[in-house]
Amino acid sequence: MQGPYLAIQSNPESEELLKEEINIRFPELRPSFSAPGFLTYKCSQGVVSEKDLTKFLPVYSLKVGMFYAKVGRKQVAEKLKQLEKDLSAPYVIDPTSSQCLEIDQLVKAQNGSLPKINDWIVWIYLYEQKECWITIYPYRPPISSFGLLPSAIPKDAPSRAYLKMAQTFARLKLNKVQDPQTFLEIGCAPGGVAYFLLQEGHFVLGIDTGDMDQKLLNSPMADRLKTIRRSVQEVRKGDIEKSLQRLSVPSFEWLANDLNLPIPMAFNEAMRISQYSQDLWGLLITLKTPSVESLPQLMTAIKKLSHSERDFCYVQALHLPAHKKECLLVALKEKACKVLEIGPLKPYFGDDQDRPKNN
Repeated sequence: MQGPYLAIQSNPESEELLKEEINIRFPELRPSFSAPGFLTYKCSQGVVSEKDLTKFLPVYSLKVGMFYAKVGRKQVAEKLKQLEKDLSAPYVIDPTSSQCLEIDQLVKAQNGSLPKINDWIVWIYLYEQKECWITIYPYRPPISSFGLLPSAIPKDAPSRAYLKMAQTFARLKLNKVQDPQTFLEIGCAPGGVAYFLLQEGHFVLGIDTGDMDQKLLNSPMADRLKTIRRSVQEVRKGDIEKSLQRLSVPSFEWLANDLNLPIPMAFNEAMRISQYSQDLWGLLITLKTPSVESLPQLMTAIKKLSHSERDFCYVQALHLPAHKKECLLVALKEKACKVLEIGPLKPYFGDDQDRPKNN
C-alpha cells in the first residue's frame, strides 16, 4: 500500500514545534493540507509507502499514517469497504477517530475489536463536520499506537506527572515487566511518578531537593521508596549505592527524569547517572522544549543517544497526550526489547548523511 501523502495527528498545543521539526528533520516532506490537530505532507521523492512509516516519525506527532482518501460522511462506510479490498486484509478503526454519528456507528460495530501486530489501523479525521479524512497505518507498538491512553489522575496522586508515566507504561506496554524492578527517578518531588510506579509494584529511588507528598510517605507503599535530598549535579555513584542498599536492591534497571532544566543539562545528567546501573534496561528521559529554538538541542540529544556506545537497540522520542511542550526520549536495551516484544529502531534524520540507520 502506498500513496502520495503522509498524514499526521498532532496536539494543537505543540503544532508549531511539529512543523519546525519536520522542516529540520525531513526536508523531503512538503506541507499540504492542514487543520487543527491534523496535517498532511507530500513526499518530494514520490510516494509514501508502508516502509516509510518507520522512517518518518516526528517527535511531536500522536499518529502517523498514509492518507488514503477523503469522502463525505454518508460515503465513509462504503469507502472503507473499498479500503478492505485494496488492502486485501482486515482493518480496525481507531476509537480515537473524530466523533460523529457515521464514524461512531462504524466503531461500535467492531464490538471492541483489538488489533494484532501488523494489522491495519484506520484513523478518521472529521473536517468541518462534513468530510471524513481517512488515514491508515500498520499497528506496530510502540512505534504506532491504538486507542485511548490513560487520561484520569487519581485524587491522591501528588502531581500530573502520574499521568505522564501512566501513558508511558501504556504506550510501551511496560506492564509486561511483571517482576518488580527499580526505577531511579531524577526530579521526583512531589511524587506523581513514584506514586504510579509504587502502585505497579516497583521500587523507586528518587533524587530531588524538594519535598515528597506526605500522604505518599505515610502510605504502606513507602517501604519501597527512598530519596536522595540533593541536587542531581551533586549526586555521585556512592550516594546511589548507599540508597540502593537501604532499598535492599542490588541496582536500578530504569532511569526516569523530568527536570525543568535546559535540554543539554537534563540529558547529560541522565546519561551520567545511568552509568551507575549494573543492570540497565532502559531510559525514560523527559525533555522540555518551550520553543522552536530548543529543537536543535533536542535533535542533538536524540542523535547522541542513537550513536551511543551503550548498546541501545531501540531509540524513539515520543509526544504523549499528557505532554505539553515536552517529549519523552526512550532508549531500551536488548533485554527490555525482548520482554516488551519490541523490534530494533533508530531515528531517521532526512538528508543527514550521518543519520542513524533503522535496523
